[in-house]
Amino acid sequence: MSLSDFFIRGRQFFGFLIPGAVWVLSGFLLFRSLFEPLPTSFPENPSWTRVGLFFVVSYLTGVLFQFVSFPFTVWLSSKLKRNTSEPAQLRLSDLKSKIEALLNADYVGFVIPPEEGVRSFCKRFVRETTVVLGNDLDSYEEEINLVAMLPLPSIVLMLISTFAFFSNVVTPQFLSVIITIASAMIVYCVLRFQRLLKEEERETYQCFLIAHLTRHK
Repeated sequence: MSLSDFFIRGRQFFGFLIPGAVWVLSGFLLFRSLFEPLPTSFPENPSWTRVGLFFVVSYLTGVLFQFVSFPFTVWLSSKLKRNTSEPAQLRLSDLKSKIEALLNADYVGFVIPPEEGVRSFCKRFVRETTVVLGNDLDSYEEEINLVAMLPLPSIVLMLISTFAFFSNVVTPQFLSVIITIASAMIVYCVLRFQRLLKEEERETYQCFLIAHLTRHK
């Protein structure tokens, strides 16, 4: 496995593990709030079996909840959408227009299926043409998935922590730490998600042009 493959697979792994751990913590707090108080102390030397079980459950939970976490971040990002500078938008649309003109010139009568779109077509073309450039796009995709998986569980964790506080099972200090960290995580992930989508789209078009030119030398 190459170093790039390692980082790509690593981001994919943590993209499920970290959000899953937040979901598990939320479930733990909710269970304790509803049925029994939090333990006054935690074991100083937890067994490797418990640690391993926590990681396994967290990873599987992250995989399970990806189907709601990603669409939620897309929705939240659209509601908090920032105005992008006009020059940057023109450069991106200009790249897209050049690719459409290039395809129309090289493949007369070729039409990209509407459900796929130019962006998805270019990404598929790059992955099928060159491994190196395909890995670059995979790197973007994995980072997008990582930041997209965190806002929803962070919001849920804040709500459940607040409920646990009013149920007298967590301290004000614990609640303030959770709210501070979760709020910062939500803001960072949404802003990073918006930026990565633009960067990934631009990189996709540029990689397509490079792959297309290399193939037609």
